[in-house]
Amino acid sequence: MNKIEQLKKEIAEANLAYRTGESIILDSEYDDLIEELEQLAPHDELLKKIGHTPIDESRKRKLPITMASMNKIKTLEEYKDWLRLKKIPEDTIMICTPKFDGLSLCTLESNGDAWTRGDGVEGQLSTEHLRIINPKQSKQDFYSVGEVIMSKKNWERVKNIINPRTGKPYKNPRNMAAGKMNDKHPSPTLKDFSYVRYGLIGGVYQTSNKEEQIIVLNELNDHQVKYKKIEAGKITTEMLVDLYKEWLVEFEIDGIIIEINDSKLREKLGRETSTENPCYARAFKSGSFEMTKESKILGLIRQVSKLGYLKPVAQIEPTELDGATVRRVTCINEKFVVGYKIHVGSKIKVKRSGMVIPLITEVDGVKVEKDKKGDFIFPYDDNKLTIHKCPICNGEVTWNENKVEAICTNPKCVGINLGKIISFFEILEVDGVGEGVCEILFNSGYDTIEKILKMSEKDMFSLEGFAERKSEKTFENIHSKLRDISLSKLQHASGCFPGLGSKKLLLLEHFENLPSAEEIIKIGGFSDISAKAYLDGINNFNNFIKNLPITIKKTEKIMAKTNSLEGQVYVFTGVRRKDLEAIIQEKGGKIGSGISKTSTCLVMAEKGSGSAKEIKAEQLGQRIITVQELENELK
Repeated sequence: MNKIEQLKKEIAEANLAYRTGESIILDSEYDDLIEELEQLAPHDELLKKIGHTPIDESRKRKLPITMASMNKIKTLEEYKDWLRLKKIPEDTIMICTPKFDGLSLCTLESNGDAWTRGDGVEGQLSTEHLRIINPKQSKQDFYSVGEVIMSKKNWERVKNIINPRTGKPYKNPRNMAAGKMNDKHPSPTLKDFSYVRYGLIGGVYQTSNKEEQIIVLNELNDHQVKYKKIEAGKITTEMLVDLYKEWLVEFEIDGIIIEINDSKLREKLGRETSTENPCYARAFKSGSFEMTKESKILGLIRQVSKLGYLKPVAQIEPTELDGATVRRVTCINEKFVVGYKIHVGSKIKVKRSGMVIPLITEVDGVKVEKDKKGDFIFPYDDNKLTIHKCPICNGEVTWNENKVEAICTNPKCVGINLGKIISFFEILEVDGVGEGVCEILFNSGYDTIEKILKMSEKDMFSLEGFAERKSEKTFENIHSKLRDISLSKLQHASGCFPGLGSKKLLLLEHFENLPSAEEIIKIGGFSDISAKAYLDGINNFNNFIKNLPITIKKTEKIMAKTNSLEGQVYVFTGVRRKDLEAIIQEKGGKIGSGISKTSTCLVMAEKGSGSAKEIKAEQLGQRIITVQELENELK
């Protein structure tokens, strides 16, 4: 299973859990999965189905209007980039409203028909459900868009209701909303919810500005949508944080919606062509908004990485964060532990984050802060290690060169070697050979990559837990990945080139002989450090593959036929076109892995996305073109 398929699988599993009223990951983790899929496969059909597919086929209906999602921004810099890229003047009046954390719904106000968002194209007919929630409707013929939510006051009263699908209480109001709206027959519990309208489509109010629309909708709402009207150039992070805290008191919200007030400008900007998301609005979801909870450290464990770093993880008192129970938090590195004097018994504050393990924001009353460069500001700097023996091999532990990581000095450390094996199979994307299988193989004496790759089916069958079918499948899964493997992927998996991934290593495959540092640096995305990392690792790599049962795919050498693009370095983002890359190389150009001083042109699926690469290319004054424009240029 490749990375894209893995992302889609995780998103689908999260969607399914959500539909049954459960949360298996944090909201921010879900957002990061979506964001990563957008980067790797921007046109994937799953991204167009932005909601949660209906369960009850008998209630499935085509939505009368398209219910798109909202592009997200996380910092004020991204907000300003949006204004610049869409050419929105700073004196433009903006409307800020809460981003309610519930279940999206649209309603035909003239007769009360209602539908859940579903996948944005098809949803569930929910008219009877809405009548229990909010029977009020307008005589005007327009569609409203809103959210089914529950006040915190009501939640305290009903939070012990059991989810019949899991046998446990719902974790939060949003999960209960999803569960109850998916019930075939409306539940009396729905009367504890509210339908809060915040959008209006069609009818006589279609051409009204946003503020006027909110006023009309608030006449129908049991709970008023609060809003702030302000000039675009006067919006600050502090202001948005204050609004978030104010609006969070009554209902759960997970951000602030910022949108243009003027109807003519909204119509002019329209919608994003690939997603139908509005160009005139953004959802601001800053780290400053993230929920913070207090807890206590019960223990400190170290996980040994493939490089020998002892990565500290704190075991904490179980803490609920956005419906997910958190029992562990990352302590980043040994410097973080020492710099904040983290120990068993420390009182901490943790917040939900885009990481799998949430982050610590405060230790024993001391806030965790960073300077302008993004480096942590440590209140203590005695640099005394808090661990002296490796928890895996009992080897000596010391600081690494820059005194940031604690590192095991034993090159034969079991933890390091096991980490290398796990990483190898992860990078090769071998199905069914995860951490658990690697540990079984390792503990059975197959403690190197070479030993595992030379195992027979019979060897595997002799191991505890390996039935005949599992042995056959594991053997085939491993060896199918060893046939015609690309050089760059194998180099990445080997661990011989720290800091260099498959994408960067791919750019070096065309060299017939070992390149010099100067030749490597000429390729976009490489620096002195990364060039040295490659050259330092090549001998180790050659020794690594010498006895492995592998066949490396022959690299097709693309020879320049002309020099019309000599000196040009193209970087692709959000799209991959090997045919165009080949033409560029035939014309003497090069393909880069990232925007840098050596790159000259950024190629995108669609300009104006506000991605980090697009912003950096603009700052460096480099050309930004679409794939279509590149095709025309290369004709």
